[in-house]
Amino acid sequence: MANYKMIPTLGFSEAVEKASKRLLDFNGRSRRSEFWWWMLIVLILNIVMSQLLKSNVWANMLTSTAVMFLGLSVTARRLQDTGKSAWFVYVSYGLGILTTLYIPYSGYNEILQEVAQKSSSAGEKLLEQYMDVFAVVGTLTMLWMISCLVVVIFCCMDGTKEPNKYGKSPKYIMEESVAGDFEEVM
Repeated sequence: MANYKMIPTLGFSEAVEKASKRLLDFNGRSRRSEFWWWMLIVLILNIVMSQLLKSNVWANMLTSTAVMFLGLSVTARRLQDTGKSAWFVYVSYGLGILTTLYIPYSGYNEILQEVAQKSSSAGEKLLEQYMDVFAVVGTLTMLWMISCLVVVIFCCMDGTKEPNKYGKSPKYIMEESVAGDFEEVM
């Protein structure tokens, strides 16, 4: 058996520096600490930009999509660290873009405002008239949320100790014991 030594967890500044240098690098593996610290930065940036652009739906949507892109490569590498394909995050990201584009294009927010301003019976008729829009938005949103949940669960998993098809572990290094035997250290 192999004897593995764990490298210490990355601190905030080290993780952010490492992730920011690899923004367009979708190959290899990333540790959980690199992933989570970087995603905190992406989340804060997304919240700030959403607040600054809340009056302009299209600008907010485009900025949100661009900010989400900042987390794409580190998420792909994180999934690869666990031995999973990066396609999980690509599909999730695509569903997110599709949902984000469809909502303003379909007039979903305007329909909701109009329904809220109508009387109960008029609102119900309006809802029936636009049921297809609500069904598409609901379906896209549900698929996107499920795909996000799957990606988050995979990102929470520990990476494989041994090298996998995406490269060597960024967390564990293999050591040979003094006696020449190999054993696993937890």
